[in-house]
Order: sequence, then structure tokens, then C-alpha cells
Amino acid sequence: MEIRSLRSSLLRQTPVVSISFRLAIAKSMARAVIFLHSASFVHKNIRPETVLTTDSGSSYLVGFQRFRATASHTYMLGDALWHENLYRHPTRQGVAPEDMYTMLHDVYSLGVCLLEIGLWSSFVQYALGSNGETTILPGLLEIAAVPKMRDERKRAFELKSVLTELATSRLPGCMGDKYASLVTSCLSCLDKSSKFMSGDTASDTLDDGTDLGARYIQRILSEVEDISM
Repeated sequence: MEIRSLRSSLLRQTPVVSISFRLAIAKSMARAVIFLHSASFVHKNIRPETVLTTDSGSSYLVGFQRFRATASHTYMLGDALWHENLYRHPTRQGVAPEDMYTMLHDVYSLGVCLLEIGLWSSFVQYALGSNGETTILPGLLEIAAVPKMRDERKRAFELKSVLTELATSRLPGCMGDKYASLVTSCLSCLDKSSKFMSGDTASDTLDDGTDLGARYIQRILSEVEDISM
């Protein structure tokens, strides 16, 4: 059995990656996140570099350097790495994040990964320069212009808007309406206007985000498990 990172899998030059294989990875990722959340932990670093995949479609979370118990104190520290901020909610981007980290922030990161899996197109590319150093580049034209925006907050929310547009316009043709809908639900999980939880919003939660966050990921898992090919 071959094991590689999800990023490596996305970057492979394979002619065709079946919808059933992509769906298997998506389901396995959702299960991994709910397993972590059921133990009252948050990962804080979900992105293709911290997900391992197998040739059977199983996936596993790694990269637990930042994870913590939901009840523990969270440090309001971040960084300016665009390729990592790509997988973070706008309020958790930049060197000084606005919000404390909750389970719903993991759900958002999962949504970005599920979008990438559905499109089967790496949002990040690596290029080796003439000096031997690796340059990290945007993998899609839609994303390429965003890191160049100077205003950090506007850049963060514009990136979320771009990802949401990809989920609503391009994803249905690749994975179907149900899959596209659940990805959009992940990306909007912290929006006050989100109706995914039948009237619940991000404000209807405990201070550490445990209550709604745990129910939200359970609903996401239920939705993705219901999709069949």
C-alpha cells in the first residue's frame, strides 16, 4: 500500500482520478476530523500537507504540532504565509488573528481541502528555482491575484469569496450538487447567515465553540456519507 501526502497526490500527473476515489478521501477526512473533535481536540492545521492518503482512498490526519484540547488556552498568534492562510478562516489569518480558535475553524479548513479534492487541482504548486530554492506558487488563476492584495483583512475575505465561488460554480460539475453544497456549508460555517444547522448560527455556541462545532462536523459527516457514486 502506497502512502503519500494529499498534496503529493494532488500534484501527481495522473490522467484520470475517479469521483469515487475523491469521495472516499473526502469521507475518510471527515471521519478523521470528527474522531478528533469527539475527543475534544482541535487540530488547527488541516491542509493537504497534514493529510496522508493511500491508494485505496483512506486518509489520515498528521501534523499535530499545533493541536490542543478545546478547553485549553489558545494563543492569538499567526503568520503571513499565504499558502497556509489559504486553509484558514479569514478571522484566523495573518500575524494577529482576530478570533479564538474553535472547532468551526477546523471545519472551515476541512471545507477548503474538500474543495481541492473535488476539483482535484492543487491550490499550491512548488517550483525549483535556478538557485536550488523552492518557490511556492498559487495553483489556480483565481487564487493567484489574492496574495498580492496589500490590505491583510480584505485579502483574507477576498480569498474566502474566491473559494466559495469555486465551490458554487465549478464544483457541481465535478462532484455533483450535494457535494458542492456541503463544501459551501463548511466554508460558511462561521457566517451569521449560515442555515446549515436549521437556524443555529456561530453565536449559538459555547465560548470555546465546542457545542455547535461538534454538531456541525457530525452533520457534515452525515451529508458526505449519504453521497454515493
